[in-house]
Amino acid sequence: MWIHRTRRAHRPDEGAGEGASAGASAPAAAPAASPAPAPASAASADPPASSSPAASPAPAPGGEGATWRPDWREQLAGSDEAALKQLQRYASPQEVWKKAKALETRLSSGELRAALPAKPTPEQLNDWRKANGVPEKADGYDLGAASAKFGDETKAFLDRALPVLHAANLSNDQARTVLKFLNDNALDANAARAQSDLQAQEAGEEELRAEWGAEFKRNIGLIHGFLDKGADAEFKEAILDARDGKTGKPLSSDPRWLRMLLNAALIDNPAGKLVPGGGANPMKGVEDRIAEIESKMGTKAYINDDKMQSEYRELIDARDKLRARV
Repeated sequence: MWIHRTRRAHRPDEGAGEGASAGASAPAAAPAASPAPAPASAASADPPASSSPAASPAPAPGGEGATWRPDWREQLAGSDEAALKQLQRYASPQEVWKKAKALETRLSSGELRAALPAKPTPEQLNDWRKANGVPEKADGYDLGAASAKFGDETKAFLDRALPVLHAANLSNDQARTVLKFLNDNALDANAARAQSDLQAQEAGEEELRAEWGAEFKRNIGLIHGFLDKGADAEFKEAILDARDGKTGKPLSSDPRWLRMLLNAALIDNPAGKLVPGGGANPMKGVEDRIAEIESKMGTKAYINDDKMQSEYRELIDARDKLRARV
């Protein structure tokens, strides 16, 4: 059905067998009458076998030099219009075979895999995951040797991230790639933040040293003392780790924040500047220092020391404020 059929050659002696046999059995004494000459048309239609060579056999279907029917696409597609439209992209059945062979090679090599159904059954989902390198459970991902060095913060992140990756059916290799990208970006971000924090700390310290002078260390001590008095260690750390909502910089490096804390510390302990280390009983420290200065009044040491006189006035003021709280 693929190529032209071979035409069967007609032998001149076919169909004349009966006449030949009859002629052989006729008496020899009576010569037969001469037959009338055959019509020209009959002679041309059935020439003698010796006057025309036998026809050559046609090539086998699909072999070298094969001739395909012009409607081979219609024969393959049948009534499928979409298939016919697709077959029209190919010049010959050989091209169709080459495409089919290439697809078979890709399928057998695992390059092409069946897609997961939109609503798979548990069995279909498990089979698909097994064929595509997705672990059965989220904790089945193998993240390599680096996972042994993960800190608590990273492990807490993985506890949240791996179930999400597993629900999205990421293979083990894909999960590693995603987590490596996130980890690398996190490291870059942390390094950039650490550098920014250091610069903010240096700038803030430089500004306050210029403003507070020799009282810088004492004022920082007062701030820590104030926080230790009003907050436990965990809450104090949270306060010092707080960041500006707009700039992201730590508040503990912001001169404005530190000035506010110092003012709060001095309100809580007015004698803080005058009697460092007064601790839980600042009143005693103030009174002891007042008594010490009063013992020098009338002496040249007191009369000639303007700084001591100024300190005495501040001590009296601090004592009055402390007494007012009682």
